[in-house]
Amino acid sequence: MFSRRTVVYLTRCLSSIRTSASGQNESNLVPRSLPEPLVLAINGQINEEYCASYIYRSISYHFATSSVCLLGLSEFYRKLATEETEHAESLADFLLFRNNPVTLETIAKPPERKWSANIGKTLCETVELETKLSGSLSLVYEAAEKQRDVVLMDFLTKRFLRQQCDSLRTLQQLTTKWNQLAAAPDGTYQFDREVRKWIRSSGHLPK
Repeated sequence: MFSRRTVVYLTRCLSSIRTSASGQNESNLVPRSLPEPLVLAINGQINEEYCASYIYRSISYHFATSSVCLLGLSEFYRKLATEETEHAESLADFLLFRNNPVTLETIAKPPERKWSANIGKTLCETVELETKLSGSLSLVYEAAEKQRDVVLMDFLTKRFLRQQCDSLRTLQQLTTKWNQLAAAPDGTYQFDREVRKWIRSSGHLPK
């Protein structure tokens, strides 16, 4: 079954699109089964999101081990993992909403790394992964635009693309904060405390 949030969103989405796009061809506004290229693109994105979630969860577990004990970073990466899982589930709900099948693929084993050994590199690789997800989402949007599927275009813009911009900005801020603290004698632990404070606040990084 769809999550309540997804059902509410899709209902509002359809209502607002019909109102704002009254001058467009009505056949483009009615939810219908998606063409094969869009089904393949969305299923591919679902698996990309699950793969990212798997990697983030692995990083979170590493930071939470008793030999590392950077619980702020562990909590941050667990949050990222949860967000990517929610993205995958929202996309799957959308496919089902449009009467299309969801196809899951094998998820590769996350790399075994001591992520805490070079936090700056870990953050940079996280930025790269988020950039990759944003790029693949943009390709799904372009495919939807090509098919003139305004429902899918609106769904992607409101549910994903804006949030990806926010995520990238947050990661860039964290990278800057790390560079400011890395050279300090206890910079790693200061940074971890800053991350933990940020997670538990309104979402703004401490100055």
